[in-house]
Amino acid sequence: MEVIAVKVTQICNAIDRYLTYLQSVRNLSFATLEAYRADLSALAQWAEREKLLQQDFNYALISRYLLYLHRAGLANNSINRHLSALKGLLRFLISYHDLPQLSQVHSRIKLLKSQRHLPQILTPQEIATLLPVGRDFRDMRDRSLVELLYSTGCRISELTALNCQDLDIDSSRTTLQVRGKGARMREVYLGNQAHQVLQQYLPARAHYLTQHSRASQEALLVNLRGERLTRRGAQLILHRLALRRGLPAQISPHTFRHSFATHILDNGADIRSVQELLGHARISTTQIYTQVGIAKLKRQHAAAHPHGNLRRSQRGGRR
Repeated sequence: MEVIAVKVTQICNAIDRYLTYLQSVRNLSFATLEAYRADLSALAQWAEREKLLQQDFNYALISRYLLYLHRAGLANNSINRHLSALKGLLRFLISYHDLPQLSQVHSRIKLLKSQRHLPQILTPQEIATLLPVGRDFRDMRDRSLVELLYSTGCRISELTALNCQDLDIDSSRTTLQVRGKGARMREVYLGNQAHQVLQQYLPARAHYLTQHSRASQEALLVNLRGERLTRRGAQLILHRLALRRGLPAQISPHTFRHSFATHILDNGADIRSVQELLGHARISTTQIYTQVGIAKLKRQHAAAHPHGNLRRSQRGGRR
């Protein structure tokens, strides 16, 4: 039986069906779906520009696309994200659209060597300097955002999706019910300072929303229009706070997640507990934070031990 080649246009036309599958069956988050959409759309747009839509879809074509991504300046990790999205699309077509001829192409796609960088973290002192001290609604909201990010280690998409009903708050402590990746629910905890900040913020939020005829708003974190705070809005808040305090402007919501994990590991938490708190499906994802601790130990050794700094000792010559 002759195997019919799959055309590039068939692959591109299946992108929307694949995204619908990821949403309805795999229950992926909006942010993850948008990332898949962007990466797969980039492939479709490239194929259209290069007039390749009627070409056979094969590994030679993928090699051309890889070269294009390299020349566009993408790092290996970013290219791997594109490749992972494509491999997922091919698996979908093989399994659900009876295109087994794509299996050979799928098996030849290998991810590039990962370029793992240690995550940026802030010290507890730097985080403290970011906290606004004012008593108006915006300052209270911004203080709550910083404290929630650092105290829970949540992803910003998880925090902005929170509603007030997701809080379990009493006089001494607060817990949150968070929906993570893959719709996995987990409970996260607030430290004393975050608990106190939230108790101040909630009445201020209710008063502010009533003044702006938004009393029915369910979102925990809201913008100045009384609408749910977005990921982009949170990023802009942190950017403004960082500039005001003279800290790096590239601080992102994920910086606080990295800082949370690193600090609690430094203070004796075991890595399995950190995995649960962060909502990681795999322990390997959490292990990057142990590398941050190792890097810190190396710096301390180099600074404090007489033989810690090899270059310094070599400058003195052999004796």
